[in-house]
Amino acid sequence: MILRPSNLIIMDEPTNHLDIQSKEVLKKALLDYEGTLIVVSHDREFLQGLCSKVYEFANHHTIEYLGDINYFLDKKKMDDIREIDTRKGKAEAVTAEPKVDHDEVRKAKRRMQYVERDIEKLEGEIDGLSQKLNDPALYNSAAEAEKVSRDLKQRQQKLNALMEEWEILVAEISG
Repeated sequence: MILRPSNLIIMDEPTNHLDIQSKEVLKKALLDYEGTLIVVSHDREFLQGLCSKVYEFANHHTIEYLGDINYFLDKKKMDDIREIDTRKGKAEAVTAEPKVDHDEVRKAKRRMQYVERDIEKLEGEIDGLSQKLNDPALYNSAAEAEKVSRDLKQRQQKLNALMEEWEILVAEISG
C-alpha cells in the first residue's frame, strides 16, 4: 500500500499480528508517508509519535483531541490505553446495548457496495435518457419517445428502490 501513490491510508489494528521488528518497519514507513493516515489501534507504543490527533468514539459521539496518544491519555486521566476497553465494558454493561452481529454487518457492507455500484450505473442511464428526452428530434417518432419515457420511468423507480435499500443498509451498519 505504501508503494502505491495515494493521499490517504486507513488502517484498522495494523499491529495485531506483527512482531516487534515488523511494527518498527511499519511505523518508519508510515512516518515517511506524506499523506493522511487514519489508524485504529490500541498499541500505545506504535501510536507514539505517529499521530497528531486522536478521535474518541463513545456513546454515539466523536471527540477530537488535538495532540498525540499521550495527550489523549492525560486528558482521560489514564495510564494505559487498555483502560478504555475496561471502562467502556463497564459502561456497556450498565447501558445493556445489544451486541452487534459482525457477520451481518459485513454482509450489509458487501451488499451496500453492490447497491452503490447499481445506483451509480442507474444514475448514468437516467442522465442519458433525460438527455435523449431533451432532444427535439426524438419526438419525430412518437413510439420512440414513448419507449425512452417508459425506460426512464422504470429506471427512476428502480433507483428509488435501491435508494431505500441503501438507507436500510446504512441503518444496519450504523447499528
